[in-house]
Amino acid sequence: MQTKNRNIYFDNLKTILIVLVVLGHFTNLNRTNLLMGAINNVIYSFHMPVFIFISGYFSKSISSQRFLEIENILYPFIVFQFISFAFTKITGFGFDSINIFIPTYQNWYLLGLFFWRTIIPYYKFFNKKFSFFFTIILALVIGFFDGFNDFLGLYRIIYYFPIFLLGYICSDLQIVLQKISNYKYFFICISLIFLFIIFALSLYNIRINNIFFSAFTPITNYNHKINMLFTRMSGYLISIIISIGLLFLIPVKRYKFTYIGENTMNIFLLHMFLVFPINACLSNIPNYLILIISLTSSLLISLLLSFNIINKI
Repeated sequence: MQTKNRNIYFDNLKTILIVLVVLGHFTNLNRTNLLMGAINNVIYSFHMPVFIFISGYFSKSISSQRFLEIENILYPFIVFQFISFAFTKITGFGFDSINIFIPTYQNWYLLGLFFWRTIIPYYKFFNKKFSFFFTIILALVIGFFDGFNDFLGLYRIIYYFPIFLLGYICSDLQIVLQKISNYKYFFICISLIFLFIIFALSLYNIRINNIFFSAFTPITNYNHKINMLFTRMSGYLISIIISIGLLFLIPVKRYKFTYIGENTMNIFLLHMFLVFPINACLSNIPNYLILIISLTSSLLISLLLSFNIINKI
């Protein structure tokens, strides 16, 4: 799509989100550090839900099965599975597996995108409210079953499917935001309050830090703990509220960095090949330096991987 025809609002939003994705992986790798763990919980409370919502929002044109999903998503998934394995074997960085059925680190999102876009055409045969409600129930109940954690990343894919579906059935985000604009400052304030509470409590206590991590990072099932169900339900609700507040804060003006939002898939697929070696240098240094280096590196990696030459390659 030509730059002049793009929606600047969404490019600005995607720019912010992709930088947070990169920074989030730095914080995730260092989450035993309470400061990094607190920042990690703040980032994960909204950045993937919003990204997945956008993916669903821009999938509204999908009305039937398309070979395009195999060509543009499944093939790259398989290729990057092997590239990740080769990278780990050659450099020693990362912890990836050659098992094609276990997505490596960021690659789960590609597989999720493939499944979501493959299934979504069938939802037009059902009532929107019923299908959305059923999908939420499925996303929450699936945590009680073993075997979904690693295999194809199915637990995370099913858990986030309602967010994708919500984006898919949202006809026009700008109109929706306009309709609730009377509550704009309420959502912004409550979002900032939630983010502050998440950060402060995560920084205060390691146990609370881990609870927030479980609420916002669905990488494992409930392990037969009923309280985990309520933790994830709370995570869903808080994520939606924070996300709405964030959507009101995104500027509609074009900036010099806006172009980064046009190439987010490049950054998403390639950033871990830079994050792992940089992160290996962050041991045995003060916490504030880890944060400064992680933040600076996230910005530079996002800039580097958004260049047109990377697009061509």
